[in-house]
Amino acid sequence: MQKLTCIICNSSHVTPLQKKSRDGSYINLIKCKYCGHLFQSAKQYTDIYSNGKFSQEARGSIIPNDAKIKQLDESAIDRFIFYKSFFKEMENILEVGSSIGSFVHLLKIYGKNTMGLEPDFEYCSFSKDQYGFEQYHDFLENFKSSNKWDGVISFHVLEHIQDPHNFLLNIYELLDNKGTLLIECPSLDIHFSGNMNKFIWKPHIHYFTISSLYYLVSLYYDVEYIGFRNNSLYVLGKKSLSKKNEIKNIQLYKYKFLSKSMYLINSNQYIHSYFKFGLNHVVSNPTNLKKIIPFINKKLCFKKYELNESRKGKEIPLSHVSVYSLGNIGDTILSKCVRSIFNECNNSLSWNLIPVKKTVNSNSIMQINESEMLVIGGGGLFLPDTNKNNISGWQWACGKDSLNQIKIPIVFFAVGYNYFKGQHPESLFVENLKEFVKKSSFFGVRNSGSRKKIIELVGTQFEEKIVFQPCPTTLISKLYSLPEKKRTKNIAFNVAFDRYDKRFGKNIYLILSQIASAAKRLDDLGYNIYLVNHIKKDATFSLSLDNASVPYVNVDLSGEFPDKAIEFYKQMDVVIGMRGHAQMIPFGLNCGIITLGSHDKMKWFLEDIDSLDFYIDITEEPEYLSDAIFNKFMCLYGDNYKFNNTIQRIKKKQDDLYNITLSNMHKILHLLKNQVD
Repeated sequence: MQKLTCIICNSSHVTPLQKKSRDGSYINLIKCKYCGHLFQSAKQYTDIYSNGKFSQEARGSIIPNDAKIKQLDESAIDRFIFYKSFFKEMENILEVGSSIGSFVHLLKIYGKNTMGLEPDFEYCSFSKDQYGFEQYHDFLENFKSSNKWDGVISFHVLEHIQDPHNFLLNIYELLDNKGTLLIECPSLDIHFSGNMNKFIWKPHIHYFTISSLYYLVSLYYDVEYIGFRNNSLYVLGKKSLSKKNEIKNIQLYKYKFLSKSMYLINSNQYIHSYFKFGLNHVVSNPTNLKKIIPFINKKLCFKKYELNESRKGKEIPLSHVSVYSLGNIGDTILSKCVRSIFNECNNSLSWNLIPVKKTVNSNSIMQINESEMLVIGGGGLFLPDTNKNNISGWQWACGKDSLNQIKIPIVFFAVGYNYFKGQHPESLFVENLKEFVKKSSFFGVRNSGSRKKIIELVGTQFEEKIVFQPCPTTLISKLYSLPEKKRTKNIAFNVAFDRYDKRFGKNIYLILSQIASAAKRLDDLGYNIYLVNHIKKDATFSLSLDNASVPYVNVDLSGEFPDKAIEFYKQMDVVIGMRGHAQMIPFGLNCGIITLGSHDKMKWFLEDIDSLDFYIDITEEPEYLSDAIFNKFMCLYGDNYKFNNTIQRIKKKQDDLYNITLSNMHKILHLLKNQVD
């Protein structure tokens, strides 16, 4: 009988055990007492890679669907932000196990010469349609490269490899003499704090502790960094002059002690799993404590914000369906501004705040009917994919039966037709929309383009009922007491990165480099450049700014409260933005705007305020986009006279939009009075 040994450190101090996996089956595992490694028995290992079954069995689909693409893109951005400093000295980078190419895509934006290597044919070839570049389709052990790479990276691949030693040696041969290895894999140390049944999974052959990962990598590489990122382990190593190093026992014992400390926390039955998770992150890196305290504080502040927005104790209760949570700052501000308009016109209102993604059932309908009016608006509601459902076809999953149970007036306030180019409404959405238009007492849409589109869908019989109601974010200066606008030489750029394939098309790298070039030209004139993110993905544009050597301040407004965003935009002279609310919020705060058009709604807003000269279509002649942005800026804001003249235009248009809103509110308050009486 062959003696069991650890596949990582070759120790014979191992223990066989059996664990239940996430699919309910039991897996035979071996635990090493020396390095802490946990791995599947070789007898149980099943190859699902060479036969192409991995995506079907492990990912659930041979071809990546929208949810998978979104998850891969978001993971890539979070990962890139964390590891960004590691890539400064790497120019030629190979990613092993690159999936659809999400991370390779970011490296290209960052200006690196990069390529992905992916064994799954469907996922590998998907990059061509999604990003416009091809990847190598092969397994690492079969891959031959004529050039050496100065960086090889691999994320969540090592745990799938039958022989991790060969994997690292194959990478060793691909690296140049000063090459760098970056690997990330799931952390057994962290996951001990949760449900192990969800962590153990047949496709994962290996479960690394920080000590076992250090032991493995330090055999062939000089380890420069090793640590934790969220629920994962990472290690950065330089190619060693020798293929086989001596293990540095002092370092190994340090990581073994850390691993055992985390195990003691995880095995304590009296500590709640939520607190175990937090303790593990503090033990693994004490500086994480600085992140936990603000996180808890924000949760508490949001409860207070929610209470203040509800205005409990006021006489007339209204219900409001919107995206009012902390996330996309544009949605958060819009939701607040809808209520602010109503409160400005009637100070006796209280609010039952209803998250748009909340399940609609008999209890929620009962709560709505206890109000005097239902207001719907705030958060890109008419989109098919944000809260995908087969009930309504848009974000609020309220079907016809539930709608018929609502007994109070329904007001749609400043909603927009948010479909992107290439997206087409399905019959479910159209039929549900017709029912809502029919039953609503007021149906206000935020621009004339949206009004036209919705009338086309529901029929001209509703033409008079569907009216123009400007977005209340364009009226912030009417709701807040603001000082007179003074020039600061601050310019903010916002570049949207959700649904980037629909925004940029095939010229994404050219478009981004041109926008960054325009930022550099404005910086050269002495303007202060800011990058403002409405969602975390928007920070991706920082890679283009870095590549163009643009000095900038990165301002992340995602997950912030409205007051912080308003305070930021008040300090800007001009906002050059791609999001709808990266033009409407600054407009409402008397900022100059230049619109980078990637969606019809951007142009529709400018048409309503007779300001198409603020607009640039980023997909038309992208090779001249830098000139277009720079020249338009100089034309509208190039000196004090031009700047002041443009700001006065904006204020005049605000007055027009405000008068339309007051007229609409007069009708809505009349409906409310009849309901209350």
